[in-house]
Amino acid sequence: MHGHSEACCSVPPAVAKDYKEKGKFEEIGGLKTYVTGPSSATSAIFIVYDIFGYSPQVLQGADILAHADDEHHQYQVYIPDFFEGKPADHSWYPPDTKEKGEKLGAFFQGPAAPPKNAEKVPKLVAAIKKYSPKVEKLGVLGMCWGGKIVSLTSQSGTVFSAAAEVHPAMVDPNDAKDIAIPVCMLPSKDEDKEAVKGFQENLKVQNHIETFPDQVHGWMAARGDLENEKVRKEYERGYAVVLDFFHKHLLSHTIHQIPAIMSNDEQSWTSKKYNEYYNSYVPWLEDKYLAWFGENKVSYTAKDQLGKTKITGNEGVDKLQDGVNDTVGGQLGSKGLLGGVTDQASKEGVNRAETGDTGPLDTEQAKKAQKGWGETLSFGYVGGGKK
Repeated sequence: MHGHSEACCSVPPAVAKDYKEKGKFEEIGGLKTYVTGPSSATSAIFIVYDIFGYSPQVLQGADILAHADDEHHQYQVYIPDFFEGKPADHSWYPPDTKEKGEKLGAFFQGPAAPPKNAEKVPKLVAAIKKYSPKVEKLGVLGMCWGGKIVSLTSQSGTVFSAAAEVHPAMVDPNDAKDIAIPVCMLPSKDEDKEAVKGFQENLKVQNHIETFPDQVHGWMAARGDLENEKVRKEYERGYAVVLDFFHKHLLSHTIHQIPAIMSNDEQSWTSKKYNEYYNSYVPWLEDKYLAWFGENKVSYTAKDQLGKTKITGNEGVDKLQDGVNDTVGGQLGSKGLLGGVTDQASKEGVNRAETGDTGPLDTEQAKKAQKGWGETLSFGYVGGGKK
């Protein structure tokens, strides 16, 4: 469903500033882990944070899930430190300079690479079971980047019984096809609406999809400005929706036993999935980065190729040509005259070519966009003029 919901669960008012966490940090499975909630609880929630790590908003959210409804439902809550004390720097966002973009890109392809982190989850769950043998049922919540990890680890054979994603990054409708447990997704106004729609259409399990149309990406995690009353209220409502979802769907399933060492089949599956997930998240990251500059891959490539055509060696002439190149690229960019055509061509054409996807295009719009890009080239906007 989409739109406003009145969650049946009530949560305490969020602390706007200087929040003091209720839990403690322990080492579990070799990683520093935030642990909160009553140790007697037999249900647990595993949280995958956003790229900024242990922010006050994330820790407060964990405490809300653990303590908001102690009388009727109790949860232990665990947040492993996937980035081992080295999360993304807040100064990198938005990636509106080349330096910031490069740092954020390196982070996504290094410490935050989704396949590499998804591999850690089964062993971490096994370690939680060892740390707290009373845990019988486990749900998972992913925030922003963590939402992608949730999509990848909620498929057939999952160790989880219910899943939630808030303002998820890298939403891919193809991930939804294999999700095997009930799932809740709370997108913000910044998520790709078509991707969210496709994701829900591909789900074969019980689900609750609700967009918060006046909230930014990250409002329930590190980017949530809790000193803003409207944001704070929607932060509280978001956690109430998630808590209600877990109350309804987590208690009817049991946790699976996880082997300490992956079998050969599991290792083969991991290798296969790594390549599939790379094809999903790297083009997404590149598109997001270029969008900050009003670019898409078509315009960026056009400028790059035109820049290679300088032949005079005369500084004045080369500067003049740079201006022409930027003008051409600008008309192909997201805010240019041909932006609508080239944005879609970038998404459906360039990205597919880079990842080796030769399958059929998903939409008629994409086919038209590719045709439009071909016509743009043939009419001479980039090819050096009409013949």
